Amino acid sequence: MLVSSYGYEQTNVDFYEVVAVQNRTVTLRELVQQRQDTGHMSGTATPVPGQYTKAEPIRKRVNPRNGVKVSSSSYAHPWDGRPQYWSSYA
Repeated sequence: MLVSSYGYEQTNVDFYEVVAVQNRTVTLRELVQQRQDTGHMSGTATPVPGQYTKAEPIRKRVNPRNGVKVSSSSYAHPWDGRPQYWSSYA
């Protein structure tokens, strides 16, 4: 599983499962996440393995130093198994 954490004035978290590998290209599916509120408009999130969001699978090249560039503002890297911090704004 991979995790991506990004944002400006808030912290967004996305989890991905690698469903296929071909050379240095991976196919990712975004995972549903379980969230727990731990503060005002903030908390922790963990992925629900095997339960995917409605988003279409995406194919991305792997960069051994940075992980997988998911978008222009976020990279996904191997998840260490710990709950991830998230926050929301307004």
